[in-house]
Amino acid sequence: MSYQNQTIIKFNDVFYLRHKSGQYLITFDNGRYNFPQLGNQQQVKLQIISRDKTDNVKDGDTIYIRSLEADLGKNHILGAFSDSHNCYYWKDGYDDKKQGWKINKVNSDGDVIRYGDE
Repeated sequence: MSYQNQTIIKFNDVFYLRHKSGQYLITFDNGRYNFPQLGNQQQVKLQIISRDKTDNVKDGDTIYIRSLEADLGKNHILGAFSDSHNCYYWKDGYDDKKQGWKINKVNSDGDVIRYGDE
């Protein structure tokens, strides 16, 4: 399937993160401040950011995912632990390896990333 007509993803785009099960990343609650949950309500608006780019997201880029939840304050960058299934929010620059998400495009119809690409 060709995605040439799909919108190109740009840095600073706002999106919702949805698991293949259909559940969205939801707000922190019940004292689980550092570990967001999956669920079907109170979806969290997230933003794709870069420390040095403002144009299109391309194959091979490292992105950072910022939560737009006001209650998080400066602890708003989504990271992941490679040795578990947990994600967390922390200050930008806390751990680049854990907070940076490397984009690798599966389909090879150009180097930009479009909504609908794998």
